[in-house]
Order: sequence, then C-alpha cells, then structure tokens
Amino acid sequence: MKTYEELKAMTTEDLVRYAMELQDKAESLKKEKEQAAEWWSESNNKLNALKTAIRNISELV
Repeated sequence: MKTYEELKAMTTEDLVRYAMELQDKAESLKKEKEQAAEWWSESNNKLNALKTAIRNISELV
C-alpha cells in the first residue's frame, strides 16, 4: 500500500495505472477464493460419499 503522500505525489496517469493494478489484483484474489471454495466443496462431497460408503459397508457386516 502506498502512503497518502506517495499517492498525492503521483500523476493522474500513475493513479489510473495504480487503480487498474489494484482492480486486477482484486479480480485475481476473487477468482482464487472462488476456486478454493469450489475445491473445498468438491472435497467435502467426496469425503461425505466415502463416509456414507463406509457406514453402509459396516451395516452389512
């Protein structure tokens, strides 16, 4: 993060470029978060299926 003084010293072009960089970073982090949530959901579903399979097998025995 830049300090207030650093931002104040920047030209309009520099500020626009910096804002665009921050937007790109925000989008990237959002995509990473969505991918992590999707991975967690898939992993959780697989674990639940495994638990159900083990429970069903144990009931058969």
